[in-house]
Amino acid sequence: GATALFFLSDRDVVLSGASSPWGTRAPSPSFSGEKYVYTLPLQSLKDSLSFNEVNAFIRAPYGGGGAMEVSMEGIKELDLILELMASSPAIGPIDGNQTVLNSATSTALLDQSNLSSENDVENFDNKPTNSTEASDDGHQFIVDTPISFGPEKDVGLSFARTSFRIDSIPSGDYVLLVSQLLNDPSLVVVSSTPSGFVVNIFATSDYPSDGIESVSVEGASLDFIELSTDGHYLITLFSTGLKVSSLTADGITAFMQDASLDKNIADAEGLHLSIWPALEYEMMYKDAWRMLRDYFYDPSMAGLEWDRIFDRYLPLVERCSKREELDDVLRQMAGELSALHVFVYGGEYNIPN
Repeated sequence: GATALFFLSDRDVVLSGASSPWGTRAPSPSFSGEKYVYTLPLQSLKDSLSFNEVNAFIRAPYGGGGAMEVSMEGIKELDLILELMASSPAIGPIDGNQTVLNSATSTALLDQSNLSSENDVENFDNKPTNSTEASDDGHQFIVDTPISFGPEKDVGLSFARTSFRIDSIPSGDYVLLVSQLLNDPSLVVVSSTPSGFVVNIFATSDYPSDGIESVSVEGASLDFIELSTDGHYLITLFSTGLKVSSLTADGITAFMQDASLDKNIADAEGLHLSIWPALEYEMMYKDAWRMLRDYFYDPSMAGLEWDRIFDRYLPLVERCSKREELDDVLRQMAGELSALHVFVYGGEYNIPN
């Protein structure tokens, strides 16, 4: 499964050069306008249990020098045991004679060897970190690895604070981090230039160097870039056509070496797109209802039973025949909150010739 999440951020601020019509009332810090590449390590529930401060202390050869005090910082990680037991049916009941803080032997319940017995349940080690399962139509899809987000109600945001900036990648006017290669740690990033959007490949140097080499597709403006549904191919649109490249080291190398951008061009002649407006309207209604539920300032939703509000207006959505009618339903739903600064606007409207 995935071991890291890469993302772009302009979180770094500059402390000078800020201008404002309010003069000295303006705050000094301001964003520089450039973005950096960050990474957030992802840890599975299994790894969180196998590698934590308590386990490291118990297995250490010596316990002095303040090691116990350090290990107590990791006691909260024991909540992950309950999290894992609640989310994984592969873990059997813990023996009543085992307690976490009783002794080194009893604390060994953290060890993966004690998570299950051979006779009772399947060993947790046999569980794949990620796998593929078949849907009803036989199509294979990826099953994600359960990720640990730290202790419940962690006000210290310890999970988010493990992210860090990749210093080897310079800041830039990046607009999209597309993907990491399937068999190589290199990253595909899109940046904005005065002449248009450009594809950049940040390739890592061979170990032990931590340097990163940047290679860009010059001489062509990018119109579109996306991954295929299965995540195995990079789809780009240039003036030369729709180009499909394997998301592997060899595939991206061939992509970067294709100066004329005329290789691996997909045949888009006769390509049709099926659109079902009724389904699109229902999806937009659900998204609007969900965004209000998740981001409205009042968690109680102004005392309304928000689930019942969804059910009240859904039959009207099913009768909508154009976007203007959907907007009217969205306004009525949002109006139930009687809140200012809740608007419905924009969209694809039929414009008469």
